[in-house]
Amino acid sequence: MADLAADLVKLDGPPRITGGKEKFGSLIIYCDYEDGQAEKVRTLKGTIRKRSLEVCDECGAPGRLRMGVSIAKTTCDRHAHLAAPFRGDDGEIIDLPPNGGPIYKDGRQGKYGVDR
Repeated sequence: MADLAADLVKLDGPPRITGGKEKFGSLIIYCDYEDGQAEKVRTLKGTIRKRSLEVCDECGAPGRLRMGVSIAKTTCDRHAHLAAPFRGDDGEIIDLPPNGGPIYKDGRQGKYGVDR
């Protein structure tokens, strides 16, 4: 988060972080920004979202996306139980981006509502 703030203040304006939340195991940031900043802000937010998939939601240790039966949560091994019970594809899906579909560890991207 500090990296995002540091990069945002370098932009003209600068954009203002208005909020954030966890969604499907990753950090989602909300910002107010000028029209000309949309692409840069979108890129920075995407970078932080992807980076958050490697940090435990509970303690900040290195982690990974866990696919529970009713939850997607990024945790370290110590906190993995918080996402249990696990789906059969736990460990196969490494990202659940807002658009497109799940991204698998072999690099392919599925489609929401079709995969599984």
